Amino acid sequence: ESLFAPSKRKRGMEPDQVIIGLQETLLPYEITIISRSDRLERAIREVERIRLEEVPLLYATDAHYLRLVQEIQSMVLLAEMYLRSRLLREESRDGCAREDFPYTDNIKWLKWTELKQNRGKMEMSTRDINLNPKYKPKKEKRLYPILEVARKRGIQWG
Repeated sequence: ESLFAPSKRKRGMEPDQVIIGLQETLLPYEITIISRSDRLERAIREVERIRLEEVPLLYATDAHYLRLVQEIQSMVLLAEMYLRSRLLREESRDGCAREDFPYTDNIKWLKWTELKQNRGKMEMSTRDINLNPKYKPKKEKRLYPILEVARKRGIQWG
């Protein structure tokens, strides 16, 4: 029933409107490239608003748009998972640089971030990474490489 509900609505929000709003929330460089907790929290609130206020208003005039509505629901869920996991990880690692946590911290954060659904709620946790000692990174905390280059060039962040 919920799958076909958007095709029964005569008006509401078109899928393209929601996609653009989601992209405008998720894709700015200050969210995706070099983030900070206040900006991540603001983006999470906007994704929650989209999920609660806009997604239920989506309507579909044909099978193509009905498929697009289902894709948008998945996109919104993935956006929230991405943002919440970035907020949880209080360090900079791989493609996730944080101004407020500019160090790669192998002492506290050499972990997997796990997300799961429990009774309709997103739960997050971490789990130690079990690596062969031969390949395990040093237990150290070091300035994230991109931010190290910025520091050397005298570029301020934050």
